Amino acid sequence: MAGKSSGHEELDLSAHYEIFTKPSNNELDLIEDIQRITGKGAEDSISRNGGTGYLFDLGNYIIDVELTHDYDDDYRIPFSKYPIVVTIRDLDSDRRREESTARKLFEALHREGRYNGVLVYDFRQLLAER
Repeated sequence: MAGKSSGHEELDLSAHYEIFTKPSNNELDLIEDIQRITGKGAEDSISRNGGTGYLFDLGNYIIDVELTHDYDDDYRIPFSKYPIVVTIRDLDSDRRREESTARKLFEALHREGRYNGVLVYDFRQLLAER
């Protein structure tokens, strides 16, 4: 499945691309790496589960980083192995652009081996794993 287009033609506004990841060093290194990759600074936010989060507003899309999550392993995806979840949301609901952005961010973060993680769509479809 990795490397292939996911073919999400139907529009499900609640479905997004998520990167579940685990840094080899400090979790705040992830925030710095996303800042370096995107060229934008992060804003502090509160995650869905009430924990610490960071938000990157990139105009057409938002990158939402939650430093903790409570998702259980499901659909044979080991969410519990990766404590951090990064959600990519295209503000124009352009799923192709959202997928492209998510894949580029996933590859940029995981290329140097400093992170282990998975890229998923809608918490059900595993798209890539490193």
